[in-house]
Amino acid sequence: KSFPIEEGKATSIPGAFTNPSVELTAAPFREFTYQGVRFKYPRAFTFEADLDDGDAKNWTMSGNDFTLILFSLNGKVSTGALAEKMMGQFGRQNCKIVNSKATLKLKDQTLTGTSIRVTLAGHPMAMEIFEIPSKGGRSKLILFQDSLDVAGKNSKEGATAIETLKTSFQLIP
Repeated sequence: KSFPIEEGKATSIPGAFTNPSVELTAAPFREFTYQGVRFKYPRAFTFEADLDDGDAKNWTMSGNDFTLILFSLNGKVSTGALAEKMMGQFGRQNCKIVNSKATLKLKDQTLTGTSIRVTLAGHPMAMEIFEIPSKGGRSKLILFQDSLDVAGKNSKEGATAIETLKTSFQLIP
């Protein structure tokens, strides 16, 4: 039988046991719960939080081919404005907006945003930026960056991460 446990938290297991054998196995996903957003992402991803600037916070979860960044920004920032900023960083000649009205359904939320393609040193990438509903004068944006294969398809890692988000994404109070 399986019992979910968390590091640093006690877990009660019902029953009486004599010489029990216990195996600890890490779940395949971690849970992100910050800024009124909750979702699961692959355990193998690295995690980094940049919280030094109260006006612009971000959390980054990265795999080998796929990166997810959640931004919490002071004021109103559109997905198009962030896409323009990213295109400036990558060089406009390397970027193309492919959909300025992109949509993505994550569980019970349909997010809208901007989708761009970037080619750096011959390497194609997809970058999608979506707005997360928020209150209180802050903008919340989620960015997905995925390495594309030679046929222009998303990476397996990216597809797995997006499918996990589609079933686990929640806005929380």
